[in-house]
Amino acid sequence: GEAVVYRGATPVIVDIEPDTLCMDPAAFEAAITERTRAVIPVHLYSSMADLDRIIPVARKHGIAVIEDCAHTHGAKWGDRFAGTVGDIGSFSFQQSKLLTSGEGGAVTTDSDELAEKLGRLSHIGYPFGSRQGQKVAPPPQGLICHNYRVTEFQAEILISQLEHLQEDNELRARRADALRARLNAIPGLRVQAKGRRTTLQAYYAFCVMADPAQLKPGVTRDTLVEAIRAEGLSASSGWGNVLYKHQLWTVPPSQFRIDSCETAERIIYNELIQLNHQFLLLPEDEFAKIGDVFEKVMNAYRG
Repeated sequence: GEAVVYRGATPVIVDIEPDTLCMDPAAFEAAITERTRAVIPVHLYSSMADLDRIIPVARKHGIAVIEDCAHTHGAKWGDRFAGTVGDIGSFSFQQSKLLTSGEGGAVTTDSDELAEKLGRLSHIGYPFGSRQGQKVAPPPQGLICHNYRVTEFQAEILISQLEHLQEDNELRARRADALRARLNAIPGLRVQAKGRRTTLQAYYAFCVMADPAQLKPGVTRDTLVEAIRAEGLSASSGWGNVLYKHQLWTVPPSQFRIDSCETAERIIYNELIQLNHQFLLLPEDEFAKIGDVFEKVMNAYRG
C-alpha cells in the first residue's frame, strides 16, 4: 500500500474472499474508476488470488496486474509460476520468507519495456545487467532511479535455496493437504482454501479460522490461541490488525480509500489462527501432533 503512495498514487483497499482470504474479484471490479491504473492481487499466506477472474477484468479496463508473490515462491497457477501470470511479479526475500537472503526482493516480467525500466529503477539508472561505471545510454528524462540491488553474497544464498525449493514446496503441500483434511473435519474449524487453480500451492503460513458461534460463552479466538500455545504449539493471531489500522500504516486518511472490508475485519479480529511454514517441515511424528492439539483445544472450548 505504501509503495503506491510513494509513487504519488492513491491506494484503494478492497475486501477479501472468506475462503481464500485473497482479493475478492467482484470487490476489485466494483472499485474501478477512470483513474485506476493497476491492481495488486496479493497471494496471501497459503493461497493465491483468483487470477482467472481478476486478469480479464483488468484487461477490459486497461489496468496493469502486479502479482504480490511475497508469500508464494514457487507456486503454480495452472502451468505457470506465480509472478508470471500478470504483467509483473513482486517477490520478497525478507528473513521470514520461503526464500530468504535476510532482506531484498525481485521482480519478474515478460515485457522488454518494463524490464528495461525496472532494471534502471533498481540500478541507479543503469540498464539491467550493466556494470556501474560502464558507459551506457542514460535513463529517460524524469525517471527517478534508486539503489535496490541485492549483493552477490545474497544472490548465492538465494540460489542455494532455489535448488531445493520445489522439493520443499511439494513436501509442505502434502503435509498441508493432510492437515487441512483433518482440521476441516473438526466442528468449528475451517482451513484457508488453496488458490482455485493452483497445481502447486506454496505455504508461507498455515491459517485456520475458528467459528466464534460454535465456541462456549466468553471464549474467543484469542482464548484458543493461548490454549494452543499452552500445548507447546506456537500459534498466533497473525499480524493482529488490518492493513489500514496497523501501527506501521502512517498514510493519512486523505491519501487512501477503503471500500467495505467487512470480511477481512471479521476474520482478522475474530477468527484467524496462524502457524508458520516451518511447522510443515517438522519430523513426521512431531507434525502429527498438530492435529491432536487443535482437536484437544476445540473439544475443551466448543459450545
